[in-house]
Amino acid sequence: MTTVTFLVSSLLLKRQRDQYELLAMRDQLTGLHNKHYLQEIASQKLSEAIRHQRPLRLLVLDIDLFKNINDAYGHPFGDEGLQPY
Repeated sequence: MTTVTFLVSSLLLKRQRDQYELLAMRDQLTGLHNKHYLQEIASQKLSEAIRHQRPLRLLVLDIDLFKNINDAYGHPFGDEGLQPY
């Protein structure tokens, strides 16, 4: 019985850790990958591109002057504009 309890506890802890890792890799508001994800995956993708002799591209988006929207209309309005439909 102790072994079963240990295995179930280990499985539950792994699921919880996986959920926390997912939360750490994505922006809470938009659901898009964040800088932490980029840091984790960049070296892996670069190595794959070199190994397979394939080009590698990176697209980074920044919304210029978004602070002006938050200042003019409030953060709830700005947050709504960033959320996916």
